[in-house]
Amino acid sequence: MFSVPVQTLVPAVIGMGTSGDIGIDMRRSVPVLTEPMSVESMLANVIQPLSLLKWMESDGEGGFVQAGQGYLVVRQSYQGQFQIAGILKGLERVLDAKGQLKSTPIRRIGYPYEEDAAILASLAKTKNLEIADDQDLKTALQQIGAEAGFRVLIDAPSLADEGISTDQAVKCHFIKLPLEICLKKLLEPLRLTHVVDEGVLVITTVARADEMMSIRVYDIGNCNKIPNYLSQTGLLHTLVELTSGKWLQAEGEGGEAALISSKHLLVLQSQRVHSEIEFLIEELSTEKTAPPAKPPLKLRIHTAPDTETATDLLEALPRLLEKDWVAHGSINQAGKSLLINQTLRVHDQVEDIMIALEISRRKQYPISYPPVNPPNANPPVAK
Repeated sequence: MFSVPVQTLVPAVIGMGTSGDIGIDMRRSVPVLTEPMSVESMLANVIQPLSLLKWMESDGEGGFVQAGQGYLVVRQSYQGQFQIAGILKGLERVLDAKGQLKSTPIRRIGYPYEEDAAILASLAKTKNLEIADDQDLKTALQQIGAEAGFRVLIDAPSLADEGISTDQAVKCHFIKLPLEICLKKLLEPLRLTHVVDEGVLVITTVARADEMMSIRVYDIGNCNKIPNYLSQTGLLHTLVELTSGKWLQAEGEGGEAALISSKHLLVLQSQRVHSEIEFLIEELSTEKTAPPAKPPLKLRIHTAPDTETATDLLEALPRLLEKDWVAHGSINQAGKSLLINQTLRVHDQVEDIMIALEISRRKQYPISYPPVNPPNANPPVAK
């Protein structure tokens, strides 16, 4: 019996299900729901297709899941119980992150996530890789692992099944390339690839790598480049159509996907397809632009014709210049002077207003000057 973390998991419409508009046979997948469902029921429907275990409901043999009152009652093998506990713990961790994680793997309890992350970081580093042509594949791979600081495990049984020998000579000379690309160029001609699993870099065949599936949760809250009416089925259809792996929904075998909330997608797939999904979701997400920088402000004193006018302008200017007035600026009154902290554009407009008010005041109250004699006037005659 598992207690469901109701406080962190949000019930929502989940997929996939039969969908005639996208032409895919969804078969064993999670049904699309038209009404909200309880958290435990949602998880029961997600765990069955994505746990790689046999279930009575879908396979005719195996375990079963019953949900209710905040609990999941699970009948499964001993190893299956540990796997389900890992899924629930991983979901709780992801949803607690509140969108801070773009994607995260969900594995067994105690899985060495940090060791996997360290290997991935090493693979992303740029380096020069040179292997002499008299070096065998096994020695070359061990050398690469020793220099990069991670363990390398060769899946000998899978290589033997395809007649690939680790004793064959290899050579390469790569300059300033990410180590992951170097490995890809070295292994692809041999029909091999690499997978990061259990804190080890596993060298195996392409066919075997596609069978080594894992679960990841993706944050799809920013996938706004899909029309709203296709926001759910459209995203799942995009993943099935544009990724290179097999999907149960399309080929009857392979990985699966399910929406576990309006912002979270749970996917069971190979590492190669997970990399493609990460790229697609990034492409479909709204681009995040940095907030515009605040315009520089200047503090200046503007003098009104009189104190009463200054008081009126104290309230009127922010409304009058609303289009250009910067909210984080300020305006204060001192007698008939206004102390304004605003952009130069606003200051220029305020200056124009002050000049117009002064001209208007002079026309209303003209100033009288004493008469001045013209320069050619006759001087007064002395008596």
